[in-house]
Amino acid sequence: MSANNLLMLPMPFLICVGGGHQMLDEIDAEEIERSAERRRSAPVHAQDDHCLAIVRWERIALLLPLTGHFFKLQPSVCCIKRSVLKYGCVPRMNPTTEPRHRRLRFYQVLLVLIECGLTLGAVELGFAIFHPVPYSIEANMYFEADPYTGYRLKPGGIGHYQMDIPAVANSHGHRDVEVTLAKPPGVFRILVLGDSFTVGANVRQEEAYPKVLEKHLKSLYGPRIQVVNAGVGGWDPFQYAQYFEHDGRQFEPDLILIGFFVGNDTYSELTSVERLGTAILGHPLRKDVAARPFIKLQVFLYEHSNLARLLLNRGPVASGPFIRKQCDDFTEWYLAVQKTRMPNHLRFSNAQKDKAQASVNQIRRIKVVVALLPDENQINQALQKRILPANEVSEYDFKMPQSMLTEMFRDVGIPMIDLLPAVLADRRCLYMNDTHWTPAGHELAASVILEQLTPILAQMEALK
Repeated sequence: MSANNLLMLPMPFLICVGGGHQMLDEIDAEEIERSAERRRSAPVHAQDDHCLAIVRWERIALLLPLTGHFFKLQPSVCCIKRSVLKYGCVPRMNPTTEPRHRRLRFYQVLLVLIECGLTLGAVELGFAIFHPVPYSIEANMYFEADPYTGYRLKPGGIGHYQMDIPAVANSHGHRDVEVTLAKPPGVFRILVLGDSFTVGANVRQEEAYPKVLEKHLKSLYGPRIQVVNAGVGGWDPFQYAQYFEHDGRQFEPDLILIGFFVGNDTYSELTSVERLGTAILGHPLRKDVAARPFIKLQVFLYEHSNLARLLLNRGPVASGPFIRKQCDDFTEWYLAVQKTRMPNHLRFSNAQKDKAQASVNQIRRIKVVVALLPDENQINQALQKRILPANEVSEYDFKMPQSMLTEMFRDVGIPMIDLLPAVLADRRCLYMNDTHWTPAGHELAASVILEQLTPILAQMEALK
């Protein structure tokens, strides 16, 4: 490109990048015209190889080497604008030195990447050895996406709870021992549906109330009793019904028991597949979160990197035991969660009944027995005092929502077992700071269910 052609450019842009230098201003036509006389008598040369020049033209794009600021290679002067004004042209690189500069820049970039990798590796190793970062409370069972329930336990999936409690799913996606899909001859099978209370969050598989109930029933009826724990953490009544209609009925249950946790299930408004969440790399997620860019990478790093968990943990983590030394030994996170559930226990109103109707309608899709599992807000007066101002206590009825649900289920012919009176009468601390029952709480629940389920079982032909 000749100097004359360069001077004909209507809007030339020259950019210089270097240590401490600012972006060059646009060189307007008048400045170039004033340099026209000088350019005819002066040679074209470049004083600094570490400048970047970009000239925009219809068919011309000239890119000179970019170095300097990032790698701290400080040029002595950024000379392109001055060269153009003085000589009327863009400085040209020496073609014999350009390959060397490119190789130098490649090795500089490679060196920076290696240094970053070694630094992150050292930090990760330090966390792993001296201060392992625990998982959030939500990291428990291993989930997979499901078209009918949004997500479910992955068959054969291996997860973890606090204190290295194994969280393993069998080939059917249940936290239970292996059973055949077809019911063996002579077996009386009970299918239990529910959320994290039913699956047995942060207790061992055999300590969850469905398996304790099975042990008690076998002592009464012999080995022909089989209780299948199909609970999944985070599920709502809509998902209980969806699972039974598409999968659960294949187990040919003689009786279906639903663990209905009043803290989450009573006012659930989930009634359509479109509103369900999903699962990515074993973790349940809302659909809007799952649609974010690089979400798989984020989940992978969370699962395998202490540093990533340190940055991403938002809820309580499993760094200390959830079991309390005393019943009023609450964590701040636990108080915050229970505060959001306190409106479940407001005094009865028709508006509340209308809101609860959606959950009752989902349960009606299955011929079941419902066990109402109480929330600690109803049990622990110390917890109530920590959450509620004294002048608001009169607005609450801590027998709600069970008193309302009992009537609603009775009206549609669904047998109901209320655990609230028995839990109120027990003076032990039955809840942990993860909101779930201790092993003692599961044992009590199984005993109450057994007592109230026995008259129902006595009327069933399959057990006669």
